[in-house]
Amino acid sequence: MKLRLKLVRFLFASSSAVLLICNSGAASMNGQTILGTTDDPRIQRCGIHVAGEDWLSVTPFIETAEGFDGSFDLGVTKTSKAGTSRTRQSNNIKAGVLSSSRIWVDRPARIDIEMNVKDDGGKVVCRLTQALSLPGSSDKL
Repeated sequence: MKLRLKLVRFLFASSSAVLLICNSGAASMNGQTILGTTDDPRIQRCGIHVAGEDWLSVTPFIETAEGFDGSFDLGVTKTSKAGTSRTRQSNNIKAGVLSSSRIWVDRPARIDIEMNVKDDGGKVVCRLTQALSLPGSSDKL
């Protein structure tokens, strides 16, 4: 009887640890910043902010020189059990200010993100390509 009780406690503790690991991975994207790459001196940083629990928002950002004019293009491809969907947003950047943009994605899913920032001459000055696996955020026993 004592052996059986110890085995049950061990199995419960082990399964709790596995659930904690799975759930911490699901929440780990909340509040993350993913940086793009640039070699243009007018661009200090660019990338996306990822935030949320059941639904994640993908929000582009850019830090530029004051007079930077250009545009950005953000695309998200989501693949889940329900199928595949693609969302794309584009807008202008005037005097270094990025117009408001946000793409929402529900869990669980795999998302592929592409972002390109171009100057007003059409030259790509920042690029981001990232794949993320988003497990369910509220997996229950």
